[in-house]
Amino acid sequence: MNTECIFQYAGFLVKRAGFKLSRANTGAVTLIQRFGSAANLNVHLHCLVLDGVYLNRDGVPVLHEAAAPTVEELEVLLAKIITRTMRLLTRLGAVSEEPDQT
Repeated sequence: MNTECIFQYAGFLVKRAGFKLSRANTGAVTLIQRFGSAANLNVHLHCLVLDGVYLNRDGVPVLHEAAAPTVEELEVLLAKIITRTMRLLTRLGAVSEEPDQT
């Protein structure tokens, strides 16, 4: 779910850089960690996201760096991830839908 949001944002960066989505590739890896440093339950995600896009030049991938996201763009992305995560957890019955829970 968060990877989907990140790839949507990456598509935005590709377009902003002036490339076509059909010609550019990006990438991300998300790992789920289920514990904290004290071996306590602390489910969270670690995401590694390319800071650019690859274009194929004669069979060779060439990395083109993307402009760094602004603080505002990151806030919008985070809000989207939080909203989708809370919607999923509510649908699964893992959390109750209360206005003060975010």
